[in-house]
Amino acid sequence: MGALDHISDLFDCSHSSSKLKKKRKQFQTVEVKVKMDCEGCERKVKKSVEGMKGVTNVEVERKANKVTVQGYVEPSKVVARIGHRTGKRAELWPYVPYDVVAHPYAQGVYDKKAPAGYVRNTEFVDPNVSQLARASSAEVEVTQRIMVDGEVNRARSMPQNPSVVASKTCGSEVYVFDVEKQHGKEQGSGCDPDLRLRGHDKEGYGLSWSPFKKGYLLSGSHDSKICVWDVLAADQDNVLDAIHVFEAHDGVVGDVSWHSKHESLFGSVGDDCKLIIWDLRTNKAQQSVKAHENEVNFISFNPYNEWIVATASSDTTIALFDTRKLAEPLHVLSSHTDEVYQVEWDPNHETVLASSGADRRLNVWDLSRVGDEQNEGDGDGGPPELLFSHGGHKGKISDFSWNKNQPWVISSVAEDNSFHVWQMAENIYNEDGDDEDIWTADGQN
Repeated sequence: MGALDHISDLFDCSHSSSKLKKKRKQFQTVEVKVKMDCEGCERKVKKSVEGMKGVTNVEVERKANKVTVQGYVEPSKVVARIGHRTGKRAELWPYVPYDVVAHPYAQGVYDKKAPAGYVRNTEFVDPNVSQLARASSAEVEVTQRIMVDGEVNRARSMPQNPSVVASKTCGSEVYVFDVEKQHGKEQGSGCDPDLRLRGHDKEGYGLSWSPFKKGYLLSGSHDSKICVWDVLAADQDNVLDAIHVFEAHDGVVGDVSWHSKHESLFGSVGDDCKLIIWDLRTNKAQQSVKAHENEVNFISFNPYNEWIVATASSDTTIALFDTRKLAEPLHVLSSHTDEVYQVEWDPNHETVLASSGADRRLNVWDLSRVGDEQNEGDGDGGPPELLFSHGGHKGKISDFSWNKNQPWVISSVAEDNSFHVWQMAENIYNEDGDDEDIWTADGQN
């Protein structure tokens, strides 16, 4: 049941008293979704309701597969008439603006091809919503605040000990905080990290903990340097110098990342458009390639396939490389309309990755769908490998993370100071499900 139908039912209560005169139908605006995928469909849909008793106005939006009917009518009869006269499936318009939904970032709300800024209205459709759907911003509690000098460009927790967090700020030092030790410190005492890591001359964003060597931290900055520290080697002094410094980029080092399978390998990308593969056991770059036409902002190694790496660029694309044949990308993902700042592989699915950028979109991709045949009109929603596009943020997306313990759950933050925890509907990623009853904004099912 749609929101308009629900509201109209509240006021359409019939009186049992036979003495009361029969009430005239209320004037209503009824929005209906009907697939218009043929020549003359728009005219056929419009004619199906123009002659209906009580109808005063009919507007058809073919691209959105939407018809709006105004008049003294009953919504259910409008839907039934359109379906009967056109032979098409018709339903009450299932979308509402995301900012009027109580839980706009919850499971079951998203539809891949919903109009921009809209989500599925599940408020009256499924009262048995999941625990995630019942969560609201009021239930998110800040349990601890740690003072940091200046803006935090990036923060990452150590995989072997999540209580240890490294942060890159607008200064040249990298701060390391032990969350447990920070609990007892006064908030008014200012920034007091447990370790200050030195080696850089400028600020930066690149930050990566080794998944193999506990305490090994990798950093890239605007000074063209890549630094490595072993935070477990710190003595009583809380200042630690880098044990390795690498230089090969001609300009800003945008990001760094340890390899997911080999403990000595790592990668870096930068404003010189290069992707470089390094070996910790040497001081020289092992491989180097021009990966994009503009600045490269992020690098991510596939957690399942040791050869595959993804890069995100200001040229609005994500490139996929095989490190055995680094000269040319295997494939390029294109759908973003502005600079792409981040790309991360799904820890639970080998062929799935997500990307975010300045266009306020967080896209989820499934490489197993590359080359899939698309029906007419499907291309408007992007290439077949574009699984879903999250458009809930109103500012540039600053960072996001996959949930390793809950498949398909992502948390994201943006410059509008919003924090979203969300999950796309199962029918979007589950091709084995029954999709016959799942309709999208452009009428494809």
